[in-house]
Amino acid sequence: MTNDLLTPHDLERQRSIVIGGVPESNATKPIARARGDNAMVEQVLDEHELGIQISSVTVYRMGSSFKNPASNGAAHRFLKVVIPIVISSAMYSQSGKSMAWQYHPK
Repeated sequence: MTNDLLTPHDLERQRSIVIGGVPESNATKPIARARGDNAMVEQVLDEHELGIQISSVTVYRMGSSFKNPASNGAAHRFLKVVIPIVISSAMYSQSGKSMAWQYHPK
């Protein structure tokens, strides 16, 4: 008999999206930086339509900054986005979309 219950860590992982390449805000206040990150996440989610209406529960930067040569050496950290539903890989494979997203400014 297998245990089908998810641990809190597993559940958060299944509800998470990681986005790379999103420039970090130059704002001096933490709240302003967080608002900038949330706005960027909304833009990315709009561009990668899932066919369902979702909004983020939590958005935060992960790890240490690194210099991204693709963006003229600007410092970036990955953005982790936790949403209120579990996103399955099947949802993406049916739509032909990838679960790994890279931000590309227009």
